[in-house]
Amino acid sequence: MANKTILFVTPELSYSGTPRSTLRMCKVARQIGYNVAIWSAEQGPFEREFRSQGFSVRIVPFTKLRDQEIIALIKTFDLAVCNTILTDEFARVSCRYVPTVWYIREATNVPYFINNEVRRQDWLENSRDIVCVSEYASKALQQYTKHKISIFKNCVEDEADKYTKVTPGSGQTVRFIQLGTIEYRKGYDVLLQAFQQLPPPYQKKAELFFAGRIIAPEADYAQNILQKTEKMDSVTYLGELTGSDVMKTFAEMDVVVVASRDESCSLVALEGAMMSKPLIVTENVGANYIVKEDNGIIVKTGSARCLQDSIMRMIDLKESLKDMGNRSRVYYEEMASMDIYRREMEKLFSRSKRKNSIFFIPECIRNKMISSEIVFKYRQNKKRGRKYLLYWFLFGCIRRGKRLLSFWK
Repeated sequence: MANKTILFVTPELSYSGTPRSTLRMCKVARQIGYNVAIWSAEQGPFEREFRSQGFSVRIVPFTKLRDQEIIALIKTFDLAVCNTILTDEFARVSCRYVPTVWYIREATNVPYFINNEVRRQDWLENSRDIVCVSEYASKALQQYTKHKISIFKNCVEDEADKYTKVTPGSGQTVRFIQLGTIEYRKGYDVLLQAFQQLPPPYQKKAELFFAGRIIAPEADYAQNILQKTEKMDSVTYLGELTGSDVMKTFAEMDVVVVASRDESCSLVALEGAMMSKPLIVTENVGANYIVKEDNGIIVKTGSARCLQDSIMRMIDLKESLKDMGNRSRVYYEEMASMDIYRREMEKLFSRSKRKNSIFFIPECIRNKMISSEIVFKYRQNKKRGRKYLLYWFLFGCIRRGKRLLSFWK
């Protein structure tokens, strides 16, 4: 095993979930005994986190994927793990030469990523290498593909002992926190509305903190959220947190909130459980399997009223928040610890054994064929042909209907 090398691919290197999950997989792979290589399509500040763990990152833009030098390098790996739906081009090329995992971490937001991306949509439909992070995500993805989707759940590293944690419910107020990119999908507008609607007695007992980066496509939404925040005394925006600042902030809070409209398997929820915090999550959070009646609340997605009620309930249960946080920790150890994750990743990385198998030869031939431009264009023309036949049939029915009407008249 020691001489097997896994290529991990991330689309970018910002302080966000994708590079973090990539780094976590790299660390586990090294612990198990694999050699590790990391490629990113774009440069970014998170590269320093890879370097701090002894990993180097190679920048390989999508436009370079078909260069002979890059293809020759891909052939030397035993497995390629392409992280998130945005690495479809990497997955489409690497599967021709080595066993490949296309680790899609998106769920009901898939339409956003395939809109006007015909090639990505086509590969989503035809790839046999798709894995995802939860049953929730699997159900969302199944409508786009013809093939089976395997599930390998998220986890988070146990960093609880590194920070001095505030005992939930021990302060004068109950401090709530949500982390994540400031975008519509994360439901910050719903969360702010829920806080605005709190009766005055509850507003005096609660504080809300949130943090996350602002991305260009969601700049208007983020600006609107920040403007509302400035008018609310009990709400604070902490900016974009990086490195250890994330866990330091978690440690100071009482309750972790994930108000997302869609979240395939929230790392924030798992991190909250790891840090022994009670949880409030929505029905559309794939990690809500870690929330039970004794450690948190699952609320209706997009409902400010339901979220408001859950916040008020947490305030009313202030004396019980410590026990709820302790139960969160138990569920973390049972369902999202690194021991669990290591076993999951051992199964995933064992796909590297297929490279030297005689059964992988026909798989490569199949992948080269279905990923080729010629076959892709054929599939698209075939779809257009079906549409043409449908239009022709409907036009014929309408024309015949008009003839019948004129006959009866």
